[in-house]
Amino acid sequence: MPPDGAPLSRTWDTDGKGLSNGHRTPARNGNGLSGGRSLVNGNGLVNGNGFVNGAGKGFTAGGGLINGNGLVNGCAKAPTEEGLAPRRMQVLRMAALRKRFRLAIVVLLSAVLVVTVPMLAMLSVHPEAGMAVDGDFSDWGGKVVLSDGPDTRVPSPDLDIVRYSTARSGDGLFCFLEVAGRMLAGTERSVDVVNVFIDADLDASTGYTLRGLGADRRVEVWGHDNLVRGCNLYLFSPGKGTADWNGWTASGSARAASSGKGLELELPAEWPGSGASREYRALFQVSDSISGLSDFSSMTAGPYGGALRVTQAPVDTPSLSIPSSDRTVLGLDLVAGGDDMELRRLVLERSGNASDGDIGTVRLISEGRVLSSGSFSGPRLSLDTLFTVAPGKPEHLEVRLDIPAGAKRGAVLGIGLAGHDSVQSARGLATVKGFGLWSYYLGAPPGRITIDGAFGDWVLATTHPDPVGDGHGPCVDLLDARAIKEGGMVSFLARVDGTMMGGETIPPPFQGRPKAAPSGPPGPPSGVIEQPVLVPYDTVTVLIDTDASNRTGCSMPGTGLGAEVSLSVKGIGGRILSREAFLWAEAARSWIRTGEVAAERDPARMELQVPAALLGNATAPRIRTLVVASDWGGRSDSPGAPIELFDPVQLSANGTIYFSSDGVTWSAQTTINSDLNWRDLCTDSNGYVYAIENKGTVYKSTGDWTSWSRIINSPLNRSVAIATDDTYFYALESNGETYRASSGGAWSKQGVVGGNNDFEDLCIDGAGNLYAIRSETCSTVFNSTDGGQNWAAFGDKNVGSASEFVTNVAILRGPGWGGTNYTFVLQSDGNVRYDTDGKTTDPWNTTGAPGNSSGQEFMDIDLDLDTNELWIAALSGKVYSFNFSSSAPDGTWNTTLGNSSDSNGIWAIAVNIIPEFRDIALPLGGLIAIFVTVRRLRRAGDRA
Repeated sequence: MPPDGAPLSRTWDTDGKGLSNGHRTPARNGNGLSGGRSLVNGNGLVNGNGFVNGAGKGFTAGGGLINGNGLVNGCAKAPTEEGLAPRRMQVLRMAALRKRFRLAIVVLLSAVLVVTVPMLAMLSVHPEAGMAVDGDFSDWGGKVVLSDGPDTRVPSPDLDIVRYSTARSGDGLFCFLEVAGRMLAGTERSVDVVNVFIDADLDASTGYTLRGLGADRRVEVWGHDNLVRGCNLYLFSPGKGTADWNGWTASGSARAASSGKGLELELPAEWPGSGASREYRALFQVSDSISGLSDFSSMTAGPYGGALRVTQAPVDTPSLSIPSSDRTVLGLDLVAGGDDMELRRLVLERSGNASDGDIGTVRLISEGRVLSSGSFSGPRLSLDTLFTVAPGKPEHLEVRLDIPAGAKRGAVLGIGLAGHDSVQSARGLATVKGFGLWSYYLGAPPGRITIDGAFGDWVLATTHPDPVGDGHGPCVDLLDARAIKEGGMVSFLARVDGTMMGGETIPPPFQGRPKAAPSGPPGPPSGVIEQPVLVPYDTVTVLIDTDASNRTGCSMPGTGLGAEVSLSVKGIGGRILSREAFLWAEAARSWIRTGEVAAERDPARMELQVPAALLGNATAPRIRTLVVASDWGGRSDSPGAPIELFDPVQLSANGTIYFSSDGVTWSAQTTINSDLNWRDLCTDSNGYVYAIENKGTVYKSTGDWTSWSRIINSPLNRSVAIATDDTYFYALESNGETYRASSGGAWSKQGVVGGNNDFEDLCIDGAGNLYAIRSETCSTVFNSTDGGQNWAAFGDKNVGSASEFVTNVAILRGPGWGGTNYTFVLQSDGNVRYDTDGKTTDPWNTTGAPGNSSGQEFMDIDLDLDTNELWIAALSGKVYSFNFSSSAPDGTWNTTLGNSSDSNGIWAIAVNIIPEFRDIALPLGGLIAIFVTVRRLRRAGDRA
């Protein structure tokens, strides 16, 4: 066999020692059937030493029966004179007889020659390919063999498919497979399994659903120690669900042989369907019975030899601007195998609520050249083209479209290939990789999370990454998890490395197989282990601890979670099957289904959302969540630690703490100390909140807003602000003096910002740099890079206008548009000024004040690091939030939030209490507990 899957040339049939010009089974012009030592013009039947016109003992014109030394016109025995007259009648009768005999011989030989010679000539031109299942793979030399190449995702070379092919011979179907390592390299206790799935009717909607195929037949080869121990045939019952593995019924056995890296098998002619249709497509899979790890062939093989793989590569963008032209929304990576492949047609599909009028011209592009174009008139669009893809030369195409000026803002548009049969090619089969459509917003994404299958509204949410490759298979290998609590709703996102809800459609591996069948004729298999009655779905589960205590709820050791709520979404083949919510019943120690959860997906992501009230403990100030992706065998992946969500809090002048679960409804939790004059709040990366009063006393809360403890009791004169870098606390006094202290320590003076008495606020960035602002307008921001010891102007441009009625009241530093870090300054009229370096504009740019804010005096600003959403609070306790768009200066103010209505006036707000993801490895015991919980949830869902 040649390397890299190249087809081998034929080594027989012509000009050799075969049927023509050869010495084996001759045909013509050699030692074959014609012109050699065989039947014609050689040592054969005609004009040679054979039957006709030869010099041998042939029948005609030689030493044979006719015109030779034989019975007719030859020299057998001459008549005598004496007997001539009396025997005239006899002679005449014999002459007539000889004439008739000669004529019969001529007719007979002519008939033989007319039938035999053309038949032999046809055999020489169209020889039968003699395929044999014997572990000798040389008979595949003349076949087109597809190459798969090494796969780094497959941990063992014994499972890594590198080459494969199929071929017809007579009524039978033969298959060939090669791995990078050793075929069937398992042991008796851990056998390896090869499955060949065959779509006999080329209809993806019938048969067993598997990676875009509708498999009607399956061949299962299993063995160990490089030997085949069994080869079983199965048919899929059409009455079963297309995802029910138990739809496979035994249909006999077949012949298979392995040797070294390779395996070949033959499907018997009497197996139903194997000879009924000349069309089919086959998908190969190799797995072991211990880890369950496997590899699939990257293309489907068919009777034509060549194959084409088309992989969808969508563009991950939050939105499509209105208007826009020639905007790339989908990439298509094309790879040919075995032969040049001609792409003839692509069928695109759209989804979402965008109308035909929202989409302009659609173009198929190759390196700037338009291959085809058209416009949607309904959900599908066919693009006809003629594009050649050569083996070893991958091609990349792009789907581009125009968005007209009149397109509906906020509409959702999904675009992609219309399933497995959406690609038509010549001289081979096409395989489409990637389920589902990627969706885009037209214009800007909405201000809040909307469950619609488009993910542009998540672009500024904090990502909680998980390493690639640590999950069981790409479809459950979690890469990112997110959680947001806003507007009375709690939303979650999960992203996997492969296909979200792809479903592992091969059941969990069995631990053993029956021994080899006794010798004898093939028959139906016996003793095959019955597969479980399960639909092989994938699941995304969100476990929610509503009270931040592992002593209540469904406890999972090692995670710190005691889950009171669980959300479960199941699916297969890129489709969502169920969306369910569960509550933990403490008395029954079991999960109870409470309803459905909103959930949608795209090819790699899932978004879920539930009302905060559904969590059961809607007033909890702190919740912890864990996102888990799992398959039907219980194998799963989860980030290293739970995501913690805290709710916003406000601080009034007399020390009253107000809490809200959504920013709309606020409730008083406690008053820290009403005898003190409270000024400011700050948070650390753990989500803990710190409050400072005018004389420098600092209190701390870890999430239970009814409980505060004093951590600094060192006196100051007139503190106005506090900030922390998790190690030290920094305080700013109105005269510009800065101080530093650790928890339990005393304040020590660091430096002086400037010689004024109107300093108003202090903040710190992720690098530990401090920023301070005066209440005076038209002044610069001050910056310290050494912990407050030395200060300098942050740029040279002014903040705010010269209006004597507007003052600067609060400052923060954090990510804004596109994740870029900005310095934000809140002014007393609600305008938020922003700049990256203090040098861009004079005065700084502004977001403008929120609507319905007339008459409000604003006091403080904070940034939600999970949503990258600005929050501002007025003296009355009224709060507003600003949602960033994809680029400055766009964004939207949310003016429907509530207020705490404190008579003493609100001085500070803290919403940055969703901590950054902590990189903590989840202990094995926690993972085991998660698996058990997921299984219990599934059983509860099945019973419900």
